[in-house]
Amino acid sequence: MTRQVPEESDRARVEQALENICLGLLLTLLVIGGPFVIKYRSEGAVHWGYSARYLYGVVIPLDLVSLTLAALALARQRRAAVLAKVLPPALLETFRPVVGACFLLAGAASVVYGFLVSDEYVSLLMMIVLPCAIALGWSMTTGAASGGAGPSRANLLLACLPVLVGGILLFAVEIPGLLAGSPLVVWGDESTFATLFPREAPYIGPGGRLKPGLDVRMRAPEYPNGARLATNSQGFRNQREFGAKPAAGELRLLSLGDSFSTGFCAEQDRFFGSLLEKRLASTRPGGEVTVMNAEVSDPAYGLYYLQQFGVHYHPEIVIYGLSGNDMMQAEQFSGDDRLFKLDGRGRLLPNPAFDPTLASAWDRYREFEYPAMGSSAPSAPGVLATLLSKLVRFHFFSALTAAAERQRSQPVDMPGYAQQYESADGHKRFIDGSANLGFFYRKRLEPVERMYAAAFELIEAMDRSAREGGARFLLVIYPQRYQVQPRDWEVMRKRWNLDDLDFDLGLANRRLEEFCRTEGVACCDLMEPFRRAATGQDLFLPGGDTHFNRHGHEVAARAVEECLIHAPDPERLQSAR
Repeated sequence: MTRQVPEESDRARVEQALENICLGLLLTLLVIGGPFVIKYRSEGAVHWGYSARYLYGVVIPLDLVSLTLAALALARQRRAAVLAKVLPPALLETFRPVVGACFLLAGAASVVYGFLVSDEYVSLLMMIVLPCAIALGWSMTTGAASGGAGPSRANLLLACLPVLVGGILLFAVEIPGLLAGSPLVVWGDESTFATLFPREAPYIGPGGRLKPGLDVRMRAPEYPNGARLATNSQGFRNQREFGAKPAAGELRLLSLGDSFSTGFCAEQDRFFGSLLEKRLASTRPGGEVTVMNAEVSDPAYGLYYLQQFGVHYHPEIVIYGLSGNDMMQAEQFSGDDRLFKLDGRGRLLPNPAFDPTLASAWDRYREFEYPAMGSSAPSAPGVLATLLSKLVRFHFFSALTAAAERQRSQPVDMPGYAQQYESADGHKRFIDGSANLGFFYRKRLEPVERMYAAAFELIEAMDRSAREGGARFLLVIYPQRYQVQPRDWEVMRKRWNLDDLDFDLGLANRRLEEFCRTEGVACCDLMEPFRRAATGQDLFLPGGDTHFNRHGHEVAARAVEECLIHAPDPERLQSAR
């Protein structure tokens, strides 16, 4: 008994010293990591560039943590635990397991939420700060009132120390890059796009949908520090400016397409249009080649852009890249009660009979479901893969990039826009805004046929408009990932109990090619080039994304170059070879 009090006193001093060290480290990490939280910009921002989810799930909790820690530090100056002022020591000891369990659950919830935050910096900061803050708060509010309460407090604080020190080192190394650069923007929100799907004039800008004068870095899986996105004063994803007419000897191409053509999450010099320009220029050393990259959402907005702006730049070749959801969107925006309607001369004009209450295709056709029920919950990246994908953003962990790429390249079920319906009854929708399996279903579905008809009508009008403007037209058909990477099809087939006999993964391409042959439209189908290239490497972004990675963009540029060279009238392309 004579030695118990000194031992407890020594233990209390050690624990208090550990608490002070952890408190100092935690506050230091908050100061260093704070700028990463502040500079982040959310998609769908509502307050100060932040979404409601980010504001209430990240900014406010971190502010509350800081204020709580400051309050606890002030309370410690009076050598009294906060709870001891309210509850007697005996009662506090009774409730101590409950308090500890609540803190433990809160810490676990903060780690889970940290995994869900898209920005890697903010995500890792939350996964470090909140659990350590909760552990420290639990120690500071219960320790003095419970007379030391055993060695668990010291062990918990010792466990936090290396985590906090590591976090400080990680973020300290990143500070110079943060100060030198701008916050990473999001492709498709107001930080990058001037328009999305406007329902009234002006429907699109002279350079497409991208904002003019951009020079930013966007969040991108392949580029830890962001992919550069630059546009000229007209909104083209080009850095150079364009006159109304090409210069003498210049071969000018106009590339129209959505994020597949204009490089979602792709570096400025590594997306389809820029790579095609380089390849064509290498074959024409005596002449200039320009590929003008105009972001358009679908064939309807693409045709409207071509007729209103594109032909006035006098391109010699017009390329339209048809992606996985374009035929669906053709029916969404062009027709008797749609936003646009073709007149008798093939001009796409605003439709006075437009029905603004028209729902999106995946909502209108939610009853068109595959008959079999899905077999299991959708696959998702594991905890290790998710953690690696966040850590490789930091310079200290650059060596993990290869391992993270291997983890992230594992096939998962493709996310779509009809998930609320699919999750409710377990049936895959033929039209979901992403996979759109209805275009590969062997049985003909009436909604799909209407989509084909609308797309064919718009493509034919594009070809006619390009010809009338003195240009050649080329339709480029981009493949779906499950068409060219068998393991992606296998994941989808198992997830939704799809019968291979019900689907023909080349059906949509053959129908498009048949239409092009009948109407005399030049066509370049990329499915076979992608299939050949996919045997040795991944061609798509991770996580079931339908967009190309840097290898996919290279394959697309190479294949389109071959199509252009071997298309009729290739003399201009082959000159000076």
